[in-house]
Amino acid sequence: MASLFVKVSKYLFILYILIFLVCGFTAILRRKITVREYTAASNLQRFATLLFNLQAFAIIYMHEAGGEKVMLLLRTFGIAYAALLLFLFSMSKLHTGSSKILTNCILMLVSIGIVMLWRLRPASCQRQVLWMALGVVVMNIFMYVFRGKWVEKIPWWVYAGISFVLVVLPFIFPSPENGSLNWVDIRGITFQPSELIKPVLIFMIATLYVKSHRISSILTGGAVVAGLSVVLLVQNDLGMILIFCTLFLLMTYDYTQREWILIAGVAAVIGAGFAAYHFVGHVQVRVDTWLNPWQDIENGGYQIAQSLFAISAGRFFGTGFYQGMPYYIPAVWTDMIFSAICEEFGGIFGFAVVMIYLLMAIVIFTLVNRYENRFRRDLAMGCSILVSVQTCLIIGGVIKLLPLTGVTLPFISYGGTSVLSTFIIMGIVQELFRSRSQTERQVRDYAAKQKAERDGHT
Repeated sequence: MASLFVKVSKYLFILYILIFLVCGFTAILRRKITVREYTAASNLQRFATLLFNLQAFAIIYMHEAGGEKVMLLLRTFGIAYAALLLFLFSMSKLHTGSSKILTNCILMLVSIGIVMLWRLRPASCQRQVLWMALGVVVMNIFMYVFRGKWVEKIPWWVYAGISFVLVVLPFIFPSPENGSLNWVDIRGITFQPSELIKPVLIFMIATLYVKSHRISSILTGGAVVAGLSVVLLVQNDLGMILIFCTLFLLMTYDYTQREWILIAGVAAVIGAGFAAYHFVGHVQVRVDTWLNPWQDIENGGYQIAQSLFAISAGRFFGTGFYQGMPYYIPAVWTDMIFSAICEEFGGIFGFAVVMIYLLMAIVIFTLVNRYENRFRRDLAMGCSILVSVQTCLIIGGVIKLLPLTGVTLPFISYGGTSVLSTFIIMGIVQELFRSRSQTERQVRDYAAKQKAERDGHT
C-alpha cells in the first residue's frame, strides 16, 4: 500500500506544481483580470502548495515511523510550518498590498527545499528551518524599517563601507570550507558574509544611479564592485564575483540605456574569465571539468557526472520520492539539490521549478514599470536581476550548460546565510509592492471622490 502511494504521489506532485504555475502565469500575464479572479488564482496556488506539503510529509513520516528521528521530524516540520504560516499571515495582514503571487512562489520553493533537505540530510534541514524562521522575522522587521523616508537619504559610501566590512570578515574570523575562505565562524556561529552583501550592493548602486552624473556614478560603482571582486578572488568565491559583476553590468545598462556598455561589459567578463582560466588554477579545473567531465570522472568530473546520471535516471516523471539514489552526488544538499529534485520528482517537475523562478522574475519586473521614482525602480530591477542570475548560474552548472560556480539555488539549497539574504531581498520587493499599491489606491480614491463631487454639482 505504501509503495502504491509513493508511485501515485509522483504524478500528483507534478499535477500540484503545474496547477500552481497555470494559476500564477494566468494572474500575471492576463491583461484584464478582476480582483476576484486574481484572488481565486492565488488561493488555488496556496491550496496546491498545501497538498504538496501534506503529501510529502506523509511519505517522509512513513519512512521515519518507528525510528529515532520521529520526534526530530515533528519538531523540525512544526517549526517550519509555523514560520511559513507567520510569513503568510504577515504578508496578508501586516503588509497589505504585497504581491500574493510572489508570496506563493516563496511558499512553494521553501516547501520544496525543506522536503528535499530532510530527504537528503536531516541535520542540515533542521538548521535550514531555523535560518528560515529567522529570515521571516528579519524580513518583516526590514519591511517596517524600509518604510522610513530616511532610508533613501543614506549616502552610497555607507553601503560601500558595509560591503567591505562584510567581505573582509573571513580574514578576521576564518572558517575555511571546500577550499574557499568565504565563511566566518564567530563563537560557533558560521555564516557567509558575501551573501549579505547582495542586498547592500543593490542599495548602493540604486543610490548612486539616482544622480544625473552618469560617468562619476558608474566609475564609483565599478570601483567598489572591482574592489569586492579582488577580495572575493583571494577567497576563491568565484560564483559571487560573477553575480556582483552581472548585477552591476545590467543595472548600469538599465541606467544608461547604451548598448555599447552591455557589449563592453560582456567582453570584459569574457576577457576576465579567459585570464582567470590561465592564471587561477581553481578556475582552470572548473572549466576543464565543465568541458569534459568524463575525462577525469573518478575525481574532478565525478560530481557533475553523477548529477547528469541522476537527472537522466529521473526522466519525465521521476523515480518517486525516497526511491532515487541522490547520495551518490557529492554536496547534493547544496550545489546539486536540483539534480536530486529531477531524479525523484522528475524532469517535468524540475522544469516547473525553473518556471517558478521565471514567474518570480516577471512579477518583480512588472513592479519596475509601475515606479517613476528612480531609486525604488532600481531597487526592483536589482532584485529581479539577482534572483534570475543566481538561479541561471546554479541550474546551468547542474545541467552542464555552464561551469559550476557553487552558488545556492534560492530558497531550496542548504545555506542559512543565503536563505536570510534572499528573504531580505524579497522583503525589499514586497515593501515596494505594498508602497506602490497604497499610492495607487489613494490615487483611485481621490479620483473617485473628485468624480463624485462633480456628479453632485451637476
